Amino acid sequence: MVLSIFSTHLKPIHLLGAGKVGCAFLSILNQNKYKVTSLTDSKQTLNNICGLNIAEILKIKEIDKVPLSNYKFINDIYELNSIKDSNEIYIDTTSTNLQNAEVSFNRSLNILKNGNFLLLAAKDSLFYGIDQLLTEFPGKIGINAALAGTGKNLIQNLETLRNECFAISVVGNATTTSLIEDIENGFSLEEGIQRARANGFLESDPTFDLDGTDALTKISIVGKAVFGYKYPIEKINRQHINTIELELIRYRKQKGKTTRLVGKANIDGTLKVSYDEVDLKSKLCTTPYSVTYQYHLKNNSELVFKGNGIGPKGTADAIMEDLSSFTQ
Repeated sequence: MVLSIFSTHLKPIHLLGAGKVGCAFLSILNQNKYKVTSLTDSKQTLNNICGLNIAEILKIKEIDKVPLSNYKFINDIYELNSIKDSNEIYIDTTSTNLQNAEVSFNRSLNILKNGNFLLLAAKDSLFYGIDQLLTEFPGKIGINAALAGTGKNLIQNLETLRNECFAISVVGNATTTSLIEDIENGFSLEEGIQRARANGFLESDPTFDLDGTDALTKISIVGKAVFGYKYPIEKINRQHINTIELELIRYRKQKGKTTRLVGKANIDGTLKVSYDEVDLKSKLCTTPYSVTYQYHLKNNSELVFKGNGIGPKGTADAIMEDLSSFTQ
């Protein structure tokens, strides 16, 4: 691998996670000659200070569908706990696992305390301590992809939101929006799930989408960032899609309304996730290809951020927005 093929102004990139999002992001990096010096999957980490062969890695993961151990250009393998670099960029695209949130948070702290930059698509460390990360490491952390392309807006307006915001409403789960639209159009829930999977909205295990955990995670993250509360997941009321009557969804459509899975957080610490009736002209009336984060301010105004960082490609594009700002 010859260094000169890479863009010379870019910091070395360490990518954590080689799943669908990670591979979509690698494809973009490969097209733009970014230098990726390490890549981690669930089994091991590949490391080459001259830059890994991204095309070969994409072949291994997406075509051959075999472990990274089949990579032919491996120079070294090491543990993430030994991070000692500084002023480099770490990008976390690992799957969100709230049961592992504290471990992920400590890994993020380790990266940042060593003087590196951290861009997050994974949400578990943010769920655990986004307020601490944003407060202690301003200018060192990017969360655009974790909030489907609205994370940059949150960071840019964080001071205003912490001073003026009293309530937050979020429609952040594209899967349930897709299911609702199908139910409104006469499909059964099971048919809607099949269609959502065919359209790339569903993970192989759709549990967190269907039981409200994904929506809960997102409203908890922004609630904690703005209001500072820690929300114990086991104590938060969230609605499973199985609990809403399909006829109620269709009735709302008949009277000129719709239904969305809405997460709501208030300055008093209350938080809930439920299938609410939404006006068709409301900013919360999203499509399956977008999300809305609505921040209500004390002066009777609001800040509304819409994002389209949906699915692997949309998430990868949202990461690139952060990466571009960190490498300019």
